[in-house]
Amino acid sequence: MEDSGRQTSHLEMARAAILRGDWKGAAQSARRSLGHGETAEGHELLGLASWWLSDAETLFNSRERAYRLYLDRGEVRRAARLATWLDWDCRAFRGEPAVANGWLRRARRLLEGDHDCAEYGWLLFREASARLPLDAPAAATGAAEAAALGRRHRDPDLEYIALSLEGLARVAAGSVAEGMQQLDEATAAVVAGEFVDRSAAGVTCCYLISACELVRDFDRASQWCLRVREYCRRWDHPPLFAVCRTQYAGVLVSSGEWAAAETELASAVAELAELRPGWISLGHLRLAELRRRQGRLDEAAATFDSLSAAPEAGLGLAAIALERGVPAEAERLARQVLRQVPRSNHTMRASALELIVLAAAAGGQANARLAELTELETLATGVDSEAIQASARLAAASVASASGKPAEARTALEEAAALFDRAGAPYDGLRARLLLAEQLQTSGALQAAAAEAAAAAKQARQLGARSLEQRATALGRSLRAASKGQTSLTPREREVLSQMVRGLTNRQIAGRLGVSQHTIHRHVSNIFTRLGLSSRAAAVAFALRHGFD
Repeated sequence: MEDSGRQTSHLEMARAAILRGDWKGAAQSARRSLGHGETAEGHELLGLASWWLSDAETLFNSRERAYRLYLDRGEVRRAARLATWLDWDCRAFRGEPAVANGWLRRARRLLEGDHDCAEYGWLLFREASARLPLDAPAAATGAAEAAALGRRHRDPDLEYIALSLEGLARVAAGSVAEGMQQLDEATAAVVAGEFVDRSAAGVTCCYLISACELVRDFDRASQWCLRVREYCRRWDHPPLFAVCRTQYAGVLVSSGEWAAAETELASAVAELAELRPGWISLGHLRLAELRRRQGRLDEAAATFDSLSAAPEAGLGLAAIALERGVPAEAERLARQVLRQVPRSNHTMRASALELIVLAAAAGGQANARLAELTELETLATGVDSEAIQASARLAAASVASASGKPAEARTALEEAAALFDRAGAPYDGLRARLLLAEQLQTSGALQAAAAEAAAAAKQARQLGARSLEQRATALGRSLRAASKGQTSLTPREREVLSQMVRGLTNRQIAGRLGVSQHTIHRHVSNIFTRLGLSSRAAAVAFALRHGFD
């Protein structure tokens, strides 16, 4: 009896320590309780404390033993709860999705026919979480059912973490305003101290920031990131703090604060490698995206390749292929991602569709991709996100340009740049302005093109976007050469250009002027060089604008 009383006392002390955030004290009390006899409760509490202490070996030993002891006692719900948490542990600590799935299926088997309980709600929550990002509507449905079970069984941790997951899923499916309201509510519950399990509170905050990244709502993300960081520090939550830092770094990358992003990612990746190896890809994906934007394409491609199972990595590789001038490969990679993403996942489809249309336009196949542009424009109309609307305008501009509609392309690019600016996405705005400069050059508006190219080069230099700076600088040089070349064409070159305006081929011009085709080819090449242009169409547009006939 005396041992039993001491054991109970130590268990109570362990529970109290968990509530205080005293993880070492909780582990010590749980071990003392086990010294008076093995119990499922003692192992469960030791496992929970070990989770916070990042003691993976003790965590797995304790939770697996608690699972077995609960089963032996016939307490199936409690065993199912342990199986559900082991799913999460296998993913976070070991990066073993197959083993994790085995535990999740075991939990479902144990709860067959027993669905009106909080344990079943936690199972639904974990299953819904696993469905993101590919099946957002199914994730939202499962999360909503889990939240309802949390409310009915007075489990605030389950209610609010599931509400936040439902919000994230709704944002991914395009219901941005509704989803964000759910996420704000759940995160406010964290700040108000309504959670018991602080790991669940932390995950709730992470879901909100993930949703902000999806729709590029950087102002909201910055506000909540600061609150989440305060929460992590207050409750000594290193694993969640590391995840929070990767998410905050993602916001910094998108909003152009790259030096700060670099600092956050370096620390976060090191912390995750030690504390939660299974989550380290969160940091690597964001670091690869930063490298891509910086123009360090080989480094970015190597990291994305190592994470190729993630849709974000596929999109990163597609963007790199497009920047390297391989549009067919860019489109192939983007389509590969698009095939994985159901039509209901609006935000991820929008990113893939934009790349497909841009790649098709770069490869001269824009008209064959009008269906993708239409879908992207429809998605942008239904999603309350200026950044996604800007992406649709950027894609529309590429199609207009490739279809010989320069005025339409120019308007769309100006609108895209303005929308990106309002969304706080300077890198994307820079891309739009650089394309606008190239469009102006093609249209023969050299002075306006030079102004846009100079502004783009300056912005790229400030951001640290090396490859875009080089592109803008090269464009500026060619425009200066074109400005000089306008008055430096030889009489024969001016004559050849006039014949080009009339639509004559090199062979026809050679016949009219009584010279060889080789000579005309040389004159045409010289015209391109002097005017800083790259195509016959651009030369004709230039000539028409400057009065050649």
